[in-house]
Amino acid sequence: KGTTPKHLLSGIAECGVCGAWLRSTTNRGVPSYRCEGHGPGSPLGKAHVLREREPLERFVTRPLLRRLQRPDILALLSAGTDEEEVGRARREVATLRTRMAEYEDLAVRGEVTPAAFARISAGLQQQLDEAKARAKPRTVPAAVLEVAGTRAVEVWEHWGSEPGGLLKRRQVIRALLRIQVYPTTTRGSRTFDAASVKLSWRSAGAAQDDEVV
Repeated sequence: KGTTPKHLLSGIAECGVCGAWLRSTTNRGVPSYRCEGHGPGSPLGKAHVLREREPLERFVTRPLLRRLQRPDILALLSAGTDEEEVGRARREVATLRTRMAEYEDLAVRGEVTPAAFARISAGLQQQLDEAKARAKPRTVPAAVLEVAGTRAVEVWEHWGSEPGGLLKRRQVIRALLRIQVYPTTTRGSRTFDAASVKLSWRSAGAAQDDEVV
């Protein structure tokens, strides 16, 4: 923790059982990812899910690169910001700030008790935080724009040897995919259990969490 990530999916892929991040580990000498959490259905101290690193990374990368090579990918990525909604959210931010200032004045004049002011202020602050988040136009990370297009595979492979390339790959995956890994149904098999991994698009042009098909 607090260090530069060294693996593609560490802290990005999540456990489908408990929602904890998957972290890099070694299982019997094999580089792997494992869930950070444990709980019902998992023996104490053992992860809900454990996957070999390379097969999981290949499984995630293939559909990602196919999507990045679509002829309409740049249009899809640049779409999705609802300007009208952003405008409404910005007006809401201004209104909430005015209301907070008014209540602060009432509190200073003693017309609102400290307890009431604290309760009102907390509620308004929550609304303000939510409105501020909606007021931000959707942006596409620079790494996504760099790799998107017919040269996606070439750029992705080049990043494999480029300083900072791993960070770019992780930015692309984090921006476009949600990865949920569930307990395997083929325990003991050396075959990758694709059915136990759910990939969902996060990109513009697709509904939030549209499942990859």
